Amino acid sequence: MAPATRKRYQGAGITRQDYYKGVDLRAARGHKPRPAPTAAPAAITERVIGGEGTMADLDALTDWADRLAAATFGRWWPTDISADTAAALSQIDLHPDQWGSVHFIPAGNDEPWQMIITPKGAPINADGTSPYDRVVLIPGGGGRDTSGAREVLDWLTYGEDVPDGLEWDIGGTS
Repeated sequence: MAPATRKRYQGAGITRQDYYKGVDLRAARGHKPRPAPTAAPAAITERVIGGEGTMADLDALTDWADRLAAATFGRWWPTDISADTAAALSQIDLHPDQWGSVHFIPAGNDEPWQMIITPKGAPINADGTSPYDRVVLIPGGGGRDTSGAREVLDWLTYGEDVPDGLEWDIGGTS
């Protein structure tokens, strides 16, 4: 390894053991994943998904979703989902065609669920995770009459534009 590369990794806090374990080196290489420019404001999305959003935050996400609905690019998620779910999905930097698998970790009492996306071709650790996993919180509620996770699950199950062969599952409650 070149001395400059080693110095950059050390500056990012990556040890030799981390390197050989296969940790994600993208941030150390200057390639940290970022949401698309058309994504919802991350701070507002985080507050709303975490249950700390205000009415102004909800209005901001609704306005964002309405503006994006008029656009013909930058959106791959279904048009009939709620603004908070769309905002959560907009934080994902990969198009579903690039997803290898999706794993959900549900939470009780309408708490946000974790949606873990493993890209196609990503190396998989012994525990089933990948250093290239994308983890996004989506609104809770996987029940029949709820939104959020239910909307995403329905899209993955019944959506016409879901990539063929995309595997997904739901784990135990966190």
